This record gives sequence, C-alpha cells and structure tokens, in this order.
Amino acid sequence: MCTDTYPAGTVIKGLHLLQKYLPHSGKYANVKYNIIWRDYSSGAPITNMMIANKLDFGTMGDYPLVVNGAKFQQTKNERSYLITMTGYNLDGAGNGIVVPIKSKITNVGELEGKVISTPIGSSSWGMLYEMAQDKHIPMSSLHIINQSPMAGIAAITADKIAAHADFCPISEYMEYKGCWKNDLQRY
Repeated sequence: MCTDTYPAGTVIKGLHLLQKYLPHSGKYANVKYNIIWRDYSSGAPITNMMIANKLDFGTMGDYPLVVNGAKFQQTKNERSYLITMTGYNLDGAGNGIVVPIKSKITNVGELEGKVISTPIGSSSWGMLYEMAQDKHIPMSSLHIINQSPMAGIAAITADKIAAHADFCPISEYMEYKGCWKNDLQRY
C-alpha cells in the first residue's frame, strides 16, 4: 500500500536505488544484501517495526517522519536517520477528509462530536489537529479513532463513522469510486 503508492517508495523500489547505493566496497565488498519489501498502511507501523529492529529502512510522508524522529529520541540507544525527503505541497495537498455520500456534513465544524477515523501518526492525523486549531474546535470535541486506510474505507462504507481522514491517494481513490464525497469546505 504505502510502498507502491507513496512516490518515494515507488521510485526507490522501481529504480533499484537501495541495491545501487548500499555499500559494495571495502569491508562490504563481499556482503550479499537480501532486500525484502514490505507494505504498511501508514508511517506509524513503519516506525514501530523500526523500533523493534524488524525493519532497516522506512519510506514515509513528512508528518510520520517527525513522529519517527521523536519516537527514536525517546529510546535510550536507538536512533533513526533522515536520508532524504521528497517534496510536499505546503497547503497539505493529498490529505483529505471524506464523508459518506449521503452525509449532510458540508464543513469541518459539523464534525464536532462525531467519530472520525484516521491513521494515528500520519499526515492526515496532523491535518486534523491543524484543522481543529484553525477553526477553534477543541480537540476534545472530536472523537478520533485510529484506523488504517482500509479499515477506514470499510467503516465509512458501513456508515460506522461520520468521516475518514487520510493521505493520498486514499481520499482521492475513495472519491473517485463515487461512494464517498470530499466536498467539505477548505478549512
């Protein structure tokens, strides 16, 4: 999911950049690398796997990178290192909040007291916090639950939640399929 949809993962995997740039000389001259690609629904599970020493490299969006660095700073001996970044739109393009197609909700203020799902630690989670601050909505008035993109799609399809916030391309995909709408006023 993330590897194959997030541009950095697609480029790194498709152009074999890990194989090309991992060291191959000196003490690494005879090292044989065994690269296994894994997909995660958002940046938070990537960070969890890195902290558990079950993942050596992770590709994630800008907000999860901040969370990743903060989580590693909380460990006694482990650290993560930022190798490079991809470009993002300063206006948060790609993040979106979708509601069921039959929903009467048309602006973010109407989400107060409602259940909103999002992958906790993702850029869309950060967007919810920014949205609440910009609109003077107390975070305590939003009932935010942690759901992966696929769980959020299932929950909103079954009308179990009022809205789902997600990163690209999930919100665009949901809108494209015509079962959800993304016409909330720009906060």
